[in-house]
Amino acid sequence: MEHHLIMKNRYLFLRHGESKANTKRKIVSRLETDKKGDYGLTKYGREQVIRSMEEWGKRGILSSETIIVSSEFRRAKETAGIASRSLGTSNIIVYRDLCKRNFGKLKTIKLKGGKKVFYIANKDLCERDFGAFDNKKEDSFYKAAWEMDKIAPLRRWKGIESAFEVFCRIRNLINKFEDECEGKIILLVSHCDPIQIFLTVFLGFSLTRHRDLCPPYGPIENGEIRELPDRHWMP
Repeated sequence: MEHHLIMKNRYLFLRHGESKANTKRKIVSRLETDKKGDYGLTKYGREQVIRSMEEWGKRGILSSETIIVSSEFRRAKETAGIASRSLGTSNIIVYRDLCKRNFGKLKTIKLKGGKKVFYIANKDLCERDFGAFDNKKEDSFYKAAWEMDKIAPLRRWKGIESAFEVFCRIRNLINKFEDECEGKIILLVSHCDPIQIFLTVFLGFSLTRHRDLCPPYGPIENGEIRELPDRHWMP
């Protein structure tokens, strides 16, 4: 990828913690499927997010000034709520103006004790749509989709959102932030494929390799945070 502009903001990706869909080995890639079942975080998933937030808080990167933007899926929204509470951010409504360019509606989560957390929910960060494989046991279906990505990352297959389409929607979201604000730290709460696909291309690797890279570039784990490196950006 050719980069020719310096990024105005600092971006970090947070993959949601372990979810009940993960433990059931079930593909929940559409919002209608997500809403029909209980696919939020497990106890271990919540602990994963807390540990990551504590670690990055100690680094002095994330703070109460951080903008949190989340996927609409329950597992991501619960992760965003934990992140916000960890940062001591009970209200980021000051960033409401960011919604004017279709950043999504401001959402609230009720935490224990009745405390409300505000954050921005955005469909661009949602899980990759696995088409005909949605709501199925994941064992072989994920692998089939990823094998197709190696051959034809620009192609839709069995209704599955192409890897290129996923990359474009994450890129477009970051472009919106680059147009709207400067000097902000933005935490993007999303899912494995969207994060991994975007990072693969951003770091200069072929889109076909998003499942093949070795650590520290390999697939992001549940509850893991990765920062976009300080480099130039291609809108």
